[in-house]
Amino acid sequence: MLLPNEVYGSDKLIFIDNETRILNTSNNSIGVINKNTNKLEWYGIPPDNIYSTTVICSNIFDFFLGAAGSSNISKFRYDRETSVELTEQTNSFTISPSLAESYIEINDIISTADAVYTINSMTGEELMKFNANKIDIINIDKLSSGTYFITKKVGNKTETQKFIKR
Repeated sequence: MLLPNEVYGSDKLIFIDNETRILNTSNNSIGVINKNTNKLEWYGIPPDNIYSTTVICSNIFDFFLGAAGSSNISKFRYDRETSVELTEQTNSFTISPSLAESYIEINDIISTADAVYTINSMTGEELMKFNANKIDIINIDKLSSGTYFITKKVGNKTETQKFIKR
């Protein structure tokens, strides 16, 4: 298939919809090519808060994650009816389970070497401090039952999530 001029120079091509369409992203635009018709279905600058610099696709959950820089991340969908649509702002890391007994797993979508994590009590007391890789298991056996906050800090940006220890 010969791609239209608008989609050359892509950072990433992702096959979607059982490989009948291609999502193409670059630093400031998103394009969708319909392979059945060999036509450009949609092309343009994405709406605010949709970051197209680096895009990954979740076939299991039917959405895309877009990242820009070290801490901007968006979650979005694309379909023929609505074009590109922001579904929700997403943290750059997830923790599971949110109701934990002896460990939590950190899944850092945008992993950076200078990211520092802290676990704090409800009163703000710092109980643990560590660096994490893209996916890390953190032992929380020594924490008492209760509610805790885990904070990721990169430079001057912070994100915080809550978990409960049984």
